[in-house]
Amino acid sequence: MSYILTFANTHEAIFAEKALLQGGHSVGVMPLPSSIKAGCGIALRVVDYIASNALLKETT
Repeated sequence: MSYILTFANTHEAIFAEKALLQGGHSVGVMPLPSSIKAGCGIALRVVDYIASNALLKETT
C-alpha cells in the first residue's frame, strides 16, 4: 500500500522529497489527484507513512 503526502506549496514538496530521499525512503513525485482540492498540485507517494511523516517532522 502507498500513501500520498500533499503540501501547501511547491517549496515544501521539493524540500520533503529531498529529505525523504536522503533518509533512504522510496519516494514518487506525482501530480495531485483531481479528487483532492487542497494543495499546490504536487504530491509525494510513499510506502511507509509513519516513518516518512516522522522524518519530515524532525527536519522542520
